[in-house]
Order: sequence, then C-alpha cells, then structure tokens
Amino acid sequence: MQRIRLYLETSIWGFYHDESVVNQEKREAVRMLFDQIRDGLFVPVISPVVFREIQRSDEPYRSRDLALMRSLRPEVLTVDGEELEKLVDLYIQARVLARRHLTDLLHAGHMAMTHTHILVTYNCRHLANYTVLQKLKSVNRLHGYRWDFEVLTPAEVVCYEQDG
Repeated sequence: MQRIRLYLETSIWGFYHDESVVNQEKREAVRMLFDQIRDGLFVPVISPVVFREIQRSDEPYRSRDLALMRSLRPEVLTVDGEELEKLVDLYIQARVLARRHLTDLLHAGHMAMTHTHILVTYNCRHLANYTVLQKLKSVNRLHGYRWDFEVLTPAEVVCYEQDG
C-alpha cells in the first residue's frame, strides 16, 4: 500500500512546542502526527514556501522549528515557478482568496501541481475551510490541475488506533 504523502503547512510546526493550556489538543495532535511520520506511517512533504516562512520567524521559534523540520526529513517539493504563478493568478481571479493571502494560495498551488494527498494545516480560515477548498478544487478542475486532495487538521489525519 502506498504511504500517504502529507504537505505539512507552516501553521502546524509551532504547535509541537506550544505548552499553553489552550493549545493542548493541537499540540498533542501534532506530536502524535510527527511520531507517526517518524514511524514511517506517512511521508512528510513541504514546499520552499513553508521553509521560507519558518526562516522568517523570530527566534527562538525559527531554530526550534527548523531543527524539528530536519528531524522529520521532509521531501521538498519542486514545481515550475511560472506555472505556479499562473495558477495562483487563476485563484485570485476566481476570488478564492485575495492576493494578500498569497502564501496560502501558494500552498494550495503546490498541492494542485504535485502528487501529495493531504495538506495538513491549522489555518482554518483560509485553507482547512470547506468553502475555500471547493473554490480551489473548482479552479483546479476547470484548468486541468489536481483537485483530488484533501485539506485537514493534524487531529483529522492521525491514526488513533492501529491494527497489528
């Protein structure tokens, strides 16, 4: 059976170390997901966009999240930059999201242009959002891009029970 490829969007990385009570469930879900990645259940994938966003974060978060990223050894997606830019423009023209949400559109574009199964995010306003996802899939379908991917939170991806 093919292992599920997970695009680990920027919003989830910081929850691994977040000790606040209010984010306890998110922290536990992210830690469980990352443990399952280390156990080989899933294939971790990022784009250069994720790497750049983490690189731009403040210390000590940047070093901490980059070390965590290295420990998971994610595959870094490569896509044609011009084609990605055109696809993002199509998203903006279709009013999927406004241009000010460019990084979110870039994450979605990477999903449409690669063989990655699930975009994992805690960005529920712009990515893990039913209406936005339907608009993305509609644009992708209309223009010949992949639309058969899912956008889920870590809690929706982890395997809570495993046979054997």
